[in-house]
Amino acid sequence: MQIEASNGSEGGCLCGQARYRLTMEPLTCYVCHCKDCQRRTGSAFSTALIVKTEALELISGTSSPYRALLSGGRTKTGLHCAECSTRLWGTIQSVPTIRVLQPGTLDDASRYRPVAHLWTRSCQPWVVIPDYMPTYLENAPFGELSALWQQSGQGSAPGVN
Repeated sequence: MQIEASNGSEGGCLCGQARYRLTMEPLTCYVCHCKDCQRRTGSAFSTALIVKTEALELISGTSSPYRALLSGGRTKTGLHCAECSTRLWGTIQSVPTIRVLQPGTLDDASRYRPVAHLWTRSCQPWVVIPDYMPTYLENAPFGELSALWQQSGQGSAPGVN
């Protein structure tokens, strides 16, 4: 489903040089507490907005690819602002048709609400997860996250995305 820029679908980096547009509704949104996300963000977790690759377009500025080799031979890749290094989105190596957008880079970061917390076995002890929020000790099946997204009323009908 296409979305309009006036609906908070544009975003950018910290310095304002790199700007992007989200042109389709996301597939799901979650909070990840894994150690990789904690290290990458310098925080207790990362929020992930899952979108189709073709749903993102850089509309101004310059982005630069990044690549990080992780333990176990895993590789994290994505784009960040060439000027200030704000991470805009990442790529999941096993699913190259989707991107992991950092929803905090959206102009209206409150528009999309997470539907679950993943990798809670690595959750910092001082983080409080609401009782109503589904949690997963590790990763969650994408089908479950997608169903939670649909049930939350934030997603369009199945098959439309």
